[in-house]
Amino acid sequence: MNRPARTLILAAKAGPVADVLLIVAVNLAVCWRLLITEYLDQMGSIEAAYIGLSRWILTRPGELDWFPLWFGGIPFQNTYPPVLHFLVSAAAALFSVSPARAHHLAGGLAYMLGPVTLYWMARALSGDRIRSLIAALAYSVVAPSALLVPAVAQDMGTAFGPRRLHVLVVYGEGPHVLSLALLPLGILALHCALERFRPSRVLAAAVALALVPLTNWLGAFALAVAAAAYLAAQAGRLGLPGLLRAAAIAALAYSLAAPWIPPSTLSAIRRNAQFTVGHYPMTAWQALGGGLLLLVAAAIWVALRKRGAPPFLIFTALFAIVMGAVTLAGHWFGKHLMPQPERYHLEMDMGLVLLAVFAAGAAWRRLPGRTRRTLSAVAVAGTLVLAGYGVHEARKWIRPAEIADKVEYQVARWLEENLPGRRVFATGSIKFWLNAFADNPQLGGGFDQGITNPVIPKVTFGIPFTQGDGERCVRWLRACGIDAIVVSGPATADAYRDYRDAGKFEGVLRPLWRRGDDVIYEVPRRNPALAHVIPRRALVGRAPVNIEDEDPIRDYHAAIENPASPVARFAWRETGAAAIEAVVAPDEVISVQVSYHRGWRASVNGRPARLAADGLGWMVVEPGCAGPCRVELVYDGGLEMTLARLARALALAVLAAWFAADLLRRGWTARGRSGVS
Repeated sequence: MNRPARTLILAAKAGPVADVLLIVAVNLAVCWRLLITEYLDQMGSIEAAYIGLSRWILTRPGELDWFPLWFGGIPFQNTYPPVLHFLVSAAAALFSVSPARAHHLAGGLAYMLGPVTLYWMARALSGDRIRSLIAALAYSVVAPSALLVPAVAQDMGTAFGPRRLHVLVVYGEGPHVLSLALLPLGILALHCALERFRPSRVLAAAVALALVPLTNWLGAFALAVAAAAYLAAQAGRLGLPGLLRAAAIAALAYSLAAPWIPPSTLSAIRRNAQFTVGHYPMTAWQALGGGLLLLVAAAIWVALRKRGAPPFLIFTALFAIVMGAVTLAGHWFGKHLMPQPERYHLEMDMGLVLLAVFAAGAAWRRLPGRTRRTLSAVAVAGTLVLAGYGVHEARKWIRPAEIADKVEYQVARWLEENLPGRRVFATGSIKFWLNAFADNPQLGGGFDQGITNPVIPKVTFGIPFTQGDGERCVRWLRACGIDAIVVSGPATADAYRDYRDAGKFEGVLRPLWRRGDDVIYEVPRRNPALAHVIPRRALVGRAPVNIEDEDPIRDYHAAIENPASPVARFAWRETGAAAIEAVVAPDEVISVQVSYHRGWRASVNGRPARLAADGLGWMVVEPGCAGPCRVELVYDGGLEMTLARLARALALAVLAAWFAADLLRRGWTARGRSGVS
């Protein structure tokens, strides 16, 4: 046995603290560069949008109701689950660093935490410290998906690299990696609460479970699978009372999280996830495939129970089979049991590593002690070798960037300084990075899953996709309240090349800024505001099929560009409130180029006014007045958010009452024992 392996084996014998230190050391050796990097030279990464959200929270912590920077405005809870962004903004404020540096610090810590929480869960549920340690170390350095899926190995450039770090650095999967770290804590907390159903444990379980969907939607699905697998594995011991208690904990978890994931947000995620990255429509095949998968899982559950398999092995087998089937059906056969099935390979890796280590338990126990020690040493030595290889690969992925030299930064800063607060149209990596450096609203945004206005994707897709239609695109830009458009040509420095015909705006729009093949064009508008007084007959009556379907906006465009129309003044008072001043005739309405949502309320000259949506998804105010009118728009989330906040308050009140009753019961019990003695 070599000296490093012997040293690590001896350290592991010292106790659980040494186990954790060993796991952290292996992961820290791989990812330490990320902890000290501000900007990565991975400009195509989606982390740009996360950094933008953290920047917003850091600078506007009290304005988290309506988010005006993406998609013509969306509820803030539709931007993305918020846990990572709150952690990043808190770290940025605490350490006085940029959101980008804080984001990489949080991402690196989440990366190191993942194997640690896996160890805690496995050790608590299985009672086997050695195998839990081996599983955590294997999870740190091995990615079964790279061995099973050629596309994953090809993407990394190796079959033996640390895939979690690769997706974290190259693709910006910070929330996904953090949710993987929180998932074992959720299962462990659920286990502890069901072991002793006490208010403190129930609250801890509810919070731990709620944190996963509040971090990442992929993690939310994986948590649901893991919780179902755990309950199935423990069904014989828990019985119906235990299952009912688990349901109560789940209900409490959702009640605590409800203001951040209300039903409308879940509905938007479900609807948009089918079309955002690839086309994954919900079909009958998915229902059939899901049903077959459940039958297979049930058969395996019955077989393992008959063989007397320990509950933890049943749990890991069920979790690995379901997550593996979802992932491999997508990769191998092109069948999608869930939207974006290929992204679940990280969850599959977790399940397969646990299953491989713990399924070998019976054979392991039959081995002589000397053989077990030798194999443990080999496993640790192999971990060191793979960790060393991971360090080598990490050097290639973690490359610091001079952000001031990047076109994404230069465009954002120019817009912030020269067109502050004006809505722009951008695509590619410039779109993702825009709000990491500037407060300009944009028609696109970071995450299409949260879109509430179904017309916007038609415009954001159509403008860069169509060819030879510069004039038509300008009309659509005006109809969407755009003051500038960023166009990237074939030789762009943007990480993506979205435009099929970048030259269609030359001679049509005036360039304001140019660097190589990247140009910012001015979109001239008669009234550069988001509110317009128009005749009622000019309202957009139906949603367009695509941008080639101009009939719905023809009268609307003519009305907002009519030199004879009165000019409305629009101003945000805060992100969830705006004021409009205009002179309105009896047959006119006010079109507000902000996405309609039922959470908005309107008043005109102090009286409630009717608010509706037009065919473009913009708000329409029925002023009900003639002459000078002052419109106040306020976003309060509507009845849904009121009920969500009420559900959270009620859940906390029930918990407080339970805590009080439990303390009283313990006091009475203690006094009773004292009297007896």
